Amino acid sequence: MLTPDLLLQSISNTVFGLTCHQDTSILIELNGRTLMLCPRCSGLHIGFMLAWLCNWFPGGEKTGLKGSFTKWFAILSISFLFVEWLLAQNQVITSSTESRYLSGLFAGAACFLLVMVYQNTQMRQFNIAGNHSQLKVIVRTAAALLAGVLFSRLHSWLVVTASLLVAVVFNFLFFLFTLLMRVRFILSNHKIRMP
Repeated sequence: MLTPDLLLQSISNTVFGLTCHQDTSILIELNGRTLMLCPRCSGLHIGFMLAWLCNWFPGGEKTGLKGSFTKWFAILSISFLFVEWLLAQNQVITSSTESRYLSGLFAGAACFLLVMVYQNTQMRQFNIAGNHSQLKVIVRTAAALLAGVLFSRLHSWLVVTASLLVAVVFNFLFFLFTLLMRVRFILSNHKIRMP
């Protein structure tokens, strides 16, 4: 009989397999069950989704990303992810579950901010104004990172797996929306002329 647990496991294993290498040597176990998304990928997905939640819901306005915070946060966070991975691959350091998750969490939040820079640039093309407060972005990004650290303290396989599945699907749909917005922009600016 197919129980909700088995259904969640089947769906999540399939979806996670599309986005993660699922190296069994670094996968973690919760409540005796293996979480089929590695810590780094988990951090990336949770960081991206939490950054979106923290930057869009309180106040509901569009957050602009002026100033140097976005640039430096993105450079340092993505560098942290790459350097941590590279040093571990070359056996200079031994990555832990925590270092993998944190590097993914920071890089996920940074990726969200970079996508928002891109989307805000496109929205300006459509004359949609945004609120440009760098302090709000800093505070909301810090809130997302704190929420991500708190998320890593959950120990229920069911809750963590369901949350990660929502994050992975959400992130895919978010990137699909961004791509469709770009196609719309291109089509609106380059009307195809028939001969």
